[in-house]
Amino acid sequence: MISKAAVTSLSVLVVASIAGWSTFAYSQGSGSSRVDPPRATRPQTPDEFYSSFWSFLAKKDAAYNTWKVINRVKADDGIENPHSNISKTYVNKIAADDAANLPISSILVREDYDDNRKRQSVSVLYRIKDYDKEHGNWYWIKYQENGSVARDSDDKVIAGKVASCVACHSKANGNDFVFSNDAIKSESDSKRGDKPDETVKPKE
Repeated sequence: MISKAAVTSLSVLVVASIAGWSTFAYSQGSGSSRVDPPRATRPQTPDEFYSSFWSFLAKKDAAYNTWKVINRVKADDGIENPHSNISKTYVNKIAADDAANLPISSILVREDYDDNRKRQSVSVLYRIKDYDKEHGNWYWIKYQENGSVARDSDDKVIAGKVASCVACHSKANGNDFVFSNDAIKSESDSKRGDKPDETVKPKE
């Protein structure tokens, strides 16, 4: 379970990045030269954060819909796919500009669809500096189409440092816990003349 302290910072970082915000400002009131101090706010609970984050993702004009789309080249690698076979993955500019390495602040939003092209779930990966160094510094969260956070086989929410996500994504090439850029990494390695068995370390 993600801690309340982590929720406080993530609710600002993730939502700001998804929404495309770059600055925050406080209102100075009207008709007065006095600057009012910001009101003290209670940190969001995990459930409140999940709900507010979903509200940004679910908007018709959600910012991520303008991002670049990348899709993993289907490969017969023997890895079981827990997601839908029909999907679309959006990446923010930071990720798109260095897709082979996916620097800190990279965000990936994956939409999964059923055979009738109806969306079933939305998953987000956000790379946060020093968040989880052992597992690529990824924050994970998966939503059902009704806005509830998905749960794993042990009935734990799929949000934060998710063991089931880490276990599956640890099989991705390049030790970066992401499958969608495997072909990009391989091409990049080939151009640099790297040996086939070398791995790309996560770029901090």
